[in-house]
Amino acid sequence: MSELEGPREETYAGDPPLEIPASILAAMIEQCRTEAPREACGILSGPARPRVVTIHRLRNAMASETRYTADSRDLIAAAIAIREKREEWLAIYHSHPTSAAIPSRIDLSQNGYGPLPQIIISLAAAEPSVRAWRLAESSYHELPWRVIVESEPDGR
Repeated sequence: MSELEGPREETYAGDPPLEIPASILAAMIEQCRTEAPREACGILSGPARPRVVTIHRLRNAMASETRYTADSRDLIAAAIAIREKREEWLAIYHSHPTSAAIPSRIDLSQNGYGPLPQIIISLAAAEPSVRAWRLAESSYHELPWRVIVESEPDGR
């Protein structure tokens, strides 16, 4: 990617929709609002893709409005909890307090999570925008996701 080019958005490659319970989505958005104007971050886990069952809120060690790094102690505690519950890492999330829910150049260049889906929650408008992505070094593609209503059997 040259200095004049921005990151490329690639097309969806067939991943099954990530399923996020309404209560977990609400908790993610609340965390992002509470931590604004700093970026918030966390991990979503579950026994198997695509169903999220657990949220792990992490502190942003950078306390930055435009960048995040998960606090190492929080990250280790979350990894241990995920392993103890026999869950898998299903996605990470972070907020963009004043910009769109689209991966930034910083998100791409500092992606330490490889192909793990990344959810970005934008607070730039009155209603939060939530989008999921798979990041590569100089490109990204949007992933499908959906809200699961917990009162329905199996969330369906």
